[in-house]
Amino acid sequence: MKSALLLPLAFVLTLSGAETSAQQHSTAELWIPAESIEMLPIRDAEKRETIRAAYRPAYRQIGRLYKRTQALTKKRDAQKKRKQGKAARQTQAELDKTQAQLKQKLQELHVKLKEAGLTDADLERARKMPRGPLRVERCTHALMLEAPDLTPTQKSLLQRLCIGVDASQAALRATRERLSKQLAGEENARQRQLLTRGLQRQHQLIENRLWRAVGYILSQDQMRALRAQMPIRYQQHRNLRGHLYMIPGLTPSQAVRINAWYTEVESESAADRAAVQRANKQLGDRSIAQEQRAQLQRERALAQKRLQTKNIEFRDALRTTLNEEQLNHIRSVPPLLSPQDVQEGPGPLLRQKNLTEMQKQRLRHLQKQVDRQNREIRKRAQREIQSLNKEVGADSPQGAMVQMMQAGARAEAYAIRDEMAHHAVLEVLTPEQVLGWVVTPTGQR
Repeated sequence: MKSALLLPLAFVLTLSGAETSAQQHSTAELWIPAESIEMLPIRDAEKRETIRAAYRPAYRQIGRLYKRTQALTKKRDAQKKRKQGKAARQTQAELDKTQAQLKQKLQELHVKLKEAGLTDADLERARKMPRGPLRVERCTHALMLEAPDLTPTQKSLLQRLCIGVDASQAALRATRERLSKQLAGEENARQRQLLTRGLQRQHQLIENRLWRAVGYILSQDQMRALRAQMPIRYQQHRNLRGHLYMIPGLTPSQAVRINAWYTEVESESAADRAAVQRANKQLGDRSIAQEQRAQLQRERALAQKRLQTKNIEFRDALRTTLNEEQLNHIRSVPPLLSPQDVQEGPGPLLRQKNLTEMQKQRLRHLQKQVDRQNREIRKRAQREIQSLNKEVGADSPQGAMVQMMQAGARAEAYAIRDEMAHHAVLEVLTPEQVLGWVVTPTGQR
């Protein structure tokens, strides 16, 4: 499998000579790395497994054929160099036959992938995805430019962010690799680990700040459409439960139902989660017999299937608990952001030291509007809480409803604040200021 994953670059090298034929060009174009297929935005776990079952055996066959083309190409070139014309022609004929088999296998792979549920558009998208280091990040960053209905200001700013962040993260990666080589050896292990960990942390902070900024640049509708096209890693929420409790307009009764569902899922899934962890640990032992390994894999698959079923039931329950507006809100939370990131808001971005006096004045004006609306929210929430307190005692179980009402008021305030940040980022800050905050290694969190 590893050899198959390295094919794209090698395909280009093998098929780029003067003797390259139209047939060989099409063979190179048919190649789609497994990583690209995994990056397609397929949320259905069962469909993902069906697709994996379609491409994994084919990739092993393709890998063997490709290795043979490498060997034959090398053999032919050596024969030509020694002016062994007849032998070179025979080797070329064998090479042509192997490349034809390779093309046939790639065509068969495309058929199998389509039978597994991928469309022509999916295959074309996977084929065009960036390759090489940081491919997931670079691919996802580029998707920002495909968000619907971008204004010229939004598109220009997103282009600056995409280029700047890709360059910054590539520089961090190159620095990490260079330092790892310079600090080779057991005596430098601790220092190497600390430096590597620190640079990786900076990479993660840049990624986090990028999506915080993008969350203010795009509207909710644009972010929701963008998230749906992202790799699954970016579609998942960090602490979904925390985000759910921060939905504007969430009622106390909805919060109670969500909490009950979480309690039920955690209780009923505990045994299966433990079974998966136990199987993974045992499968890590290479000395176990093949029969035992197969049994462990079957048990793990069954446990994973039950967990998947429970997760589907949970998602269905959420859809029946929340209204469409609330669902749209949770689907538009920027990727990789935790509830704490949402709570902190745009403050670090809008409090930069390089703001001009005119920018500060305009931001103060926006903040006054937010403060006025927040005062109205707090007054309304206090009236509702006071009314509820008259009906229930301080120690009543219904006291939790008061906390939910307070959380709802905060969520409404966050929404108003973020709308202000949307205008501030697009109308007040310069692209240089936004990009500088995102990529500065010591940027505030």
